[in-house]
Amino acid sequence: MKLGLYVIIDPYNINNKNFNKLCTEIIESNIDTIQLRNKYGDKKEYLDQAFFIKNLCEKNNKIFIINDRVDEALEVMPHGIHVGRKDTSVQKCRDLFPKK
Repeated sequence: MKLGLYVIIDPYNINNKNFNKLCTEIIESNIDTIQLRNKYGDKKEYLDQAFFIKNLCEKNNKIFIINDRVDEALEVMPHGIHVGRKDTSVQKCRDLFPKK
């Protein structure tokens, strides 16, 4: 998987721009990968955002990565998940997600 030009979007750090509109503009541009990083939203908000991005990525042949939230990632099934040192272990993520 070639990640290429990789954009991270955080809905709490976009200066009051419309989240869906901004995601659409980013995904329809010349990026290869987008990562959703939402550390503060509740589960419903997060899943709404994640499924919106996933559907756009599928339509535009882009890679979608979820940041940290393994439980939500299991529902959304993105192309990948980013985990940090204090998050779920890489081995546990590999055990939870089927290889593609």
